Amino acid sequence: HYGRSDWLERQGIYYQMVEYLIQQGNYWQALEFLERGKAKLASDLLLKAGLPFIRRCLSRELDKNYLGWILAYQDDVLRLEICLKKALLKTQAITVIDSLTRQLEVARERLNQYYQQVGRERPELISLLKPVKVEITKIQQALDRQTAVIEFAVTSEKIYSWVITRSYIKNYQLEITGSRLKDLITNFRQQIISEQPLNKIQSTGYEIYQVLLASLQQDLAGVKRIIIIPDQQLYSLPFAALFDGQQYLIEKFHLTTAPSLNFWWFSYQFRNINNTQALIIKNRDKPEVFFGYQQEYKLVNSLNTKKETIKNLLSEYDYLYWEVTAQICEDYPLLTHFLLTQTKQPTTKENTIYLYELLKLRWRANFLFLVFTGLNQAMENEAWISLCQILNYNGLPSLI
Repeated sequence: HYGRSDWLERQGIYYQMVEYLIQQGNYWQALEFLERGKAKLASDLLLKAGLPFIRRCLSRELDKNYLGWILAYQDDVLRLEICLKKALLKTQAITVIDSLTRQLEVARERLNQYYQQVGRERPELISLLKPVKVEITKIQQALDRQTAVIEFAVTSEKIYSWVITRSYIKNYQLEITGSRLKDLITNFRQQIISEQPLNKIQSTGYEIYQVLLASLQQDLAGVKRIIIIPDQQLYSLPFAALFDGQQYLIEKFHLTTAPSLNFWWFSYQFRNINNTQALIIKNRDKPEVFFGYQQEYKLVNSLNTKKETIKNLLSEYDYLYWEVTAQICEDYPLLTHFLLTQTKQPTTKENTIYLYELLKLRWRANFLFLVFTGLNQAMENEAWISLCQILNYNGLPSLI
């Protein structure tokens, strides 16, 4: 969705400000406007894509969650805006227009008041619900000396990148147009999907690497971890497969991607790396070695464990190994669910964990090894990538 042109057209004002501020040498402010634009885009996508999902599939399940109420209030505003627009086009009676205008003002005020309430009760959430000024200095303080953030901004004529480390922020202008980059990425993905000769794939990966990352090499000296914040068509680029002539990017760095710095910061705050406890959830009793894990671990059989217990355990451990049977829902991916029972037994609310329930967990884990022991249908590579990215964005930095 992030690459769709009709969404991006609405972000034009943010990109205009980014280019203007860069021309003035205000790189810091330019990055802040870029982040605000991405936060607004994420909010719009949630509003458009999330509401039908909530209405049709979850009833009032998410009402207990801040996001559920935000989407409900936003829906009221959107509905009244559409009604008012139709009334104006049809030149209806002034009393009707006045009534709709007053209702719209009330709805907007209610939404703003709820934003303020969320800001007081859960300040870490507000940056995900509405565009706010990102506190880059706090993000810098959270980075260690072996971690760097690379954020991109793609415009029609130019591409900009920022390198953020613990001690500095640098801005670069890359010598490629947005349309040329889009063609390269499309070609690169097609070569991989159609399994063309490796040297051809590496050649295209090398060309993209040279354009996007070669000029940043001096900033990446001594860096082991890179957090990538893509933009527009870069969201569909498999960064791990880029080739520098000798190694793939995944061989050189531990890579994390996120929709924005705000999203990454949100997930980072829930990480706990002081303990190293492991949890193994299996759908059978047979214990096995956990990939050489030498410390103590807890073994759980999901077939005789309550759903709420499983969910609580998933949010309490640092390392997770989970064997599970999955039912894939292509129409509404958030309804993809994981069965805590044998595949031949009927599914109920008590023996099923939906993907949207996992997204409501505050993950503490640094690593999840997810093993599907059964699937209701074959999953394409894109589906696997999407599932991993959803969990990655939600606070799981490493997942296999």
